[in-house]
Amino acid sequence: MEPGKYSYLRVSRDSMIGADIHNGDIVLVRRSSKPKTGDIVVAITDGETATLKTLHIYDDHVELRPENPEFDTIEIGMDRFTVGTAGIIGVFVTVIDKRKEN
Repeated sequence: MEPGKYSYLRVSRDSMIGADIHNGDIVLVRRSSKPKTGDIVVAITDGETATLKTLHIYDDHVELRPENPEFDTIEIGMDRFTVGTAGIIGVFVTVIDKRKEN
């Protein structure tokens, strides 16, 4: 792996359980400036809060969709990406450490 191209993230909450990503899991994320629709991404939604969701790209906005019906889709206008209050940090690669079952 190239140094600086990958990051680890501990997942909090269960918004991605449909993708078998659970609260407490550690995931590997590859930095990417060109994610595509259908990728699971780490996105910044308000300038500082990161979220792990499935990306859907449209002409004027993106949707960050959870893989759990108990959570809401996040819609972000493309203008927020231009001014830097939203962004895609990277694309999910794999779960590297599953949460411990009790």
